[in-house]
Amino acid sequence: MAASTSKLSDNFLWMGTSPQETGFDWFDDAHWAATEQNIRNFARLAKAGGFKGIALDSENYNQDFELWGYPWQVRKDQKTYREYQAQLRRRGAQFIQAIQDEYPGAQIFSLGLASWLTLPIPRLDDPAQEAYMATDSGALWFYFIHGMLDALPSNVSLTDGDEYAYYFRRAGAFDDSRDFIRTTGRDAVILDPANVATYDRQVKIGQAVYVDGLLNLANWDKTIGYYLASDDERQRMLEHNVYHALRTADEYVWVYSEQMNYWTGVK
Repeated sequence: MAASTSKLSDNFLWMGTSPQETGFDWFDDAHWAATEQNIRNFARLAKAGGFKGIALDSENYNQDFELWGYPWQVRKDQKTYREYQAQLRRRGAQFIQAIQDEYPGAQIFSLGLASWLTLPIPRLDDPAQEAYMATDSGALWFYFIHGMLDALPSNVSLTDGDEYAYYFRRAGAFDDSRDFIRTTGRDAVILDPANVATYDRQVKIGQAVYVDGLLNLANWDKTIGYYLASDDERQRMLEHNVYHALRTADEYVWVYSEQMNYWTGVK
């Protein structure tokens, strides 16, 4: 039975990428076969449920194993960083192909793409940056992105959800992030000139709103809501971020909270 709602027109099925175990091997075809079967099952479920597509969460939730970091890989002593680059790109293409086989036209909403880059901004095609990238906990993700771009059908969008927008405090930060994803971020992660046109045409910009941080529901000193003087100020800050997120997104803005009670409005 398809999921239906009178208010939410486009629903996405959340898919995590953080393995519970520490031994996932990108080069093990048996590991990948099991993973691909899960991907296909997700796509079938999304299609049966009437979902728009897949919400892909590439964030790591296993403190003992970084899926996208070369130093954590099980074959780092046998496979070079460049071999891992090529393998991640191959798996990214297989990921998209598996979804499209089961659900043609399924859209991909990733919580972050180029927006995941942090300072200093490396260029993935710069050999001088390779030693630095090989030590990074998330660098392999960007080669997986390239694989997705390699296989992305022309009717499918790949949205960058810009999760770092959780922490924006100024209107200009939303504009800056949009410009970054469109220019600096794109130029840093694009390896193959053939993918530039695909990126420009099919990568869409989303924005994120972190309710717990803006309303200080988590009482966390890394968020702006912690420092505002009143609930009224916090609610106005939430309104501010929602407005500017909508203003700078191509289509989708997503809202995240672990503390909000959406049923009664009371924490």
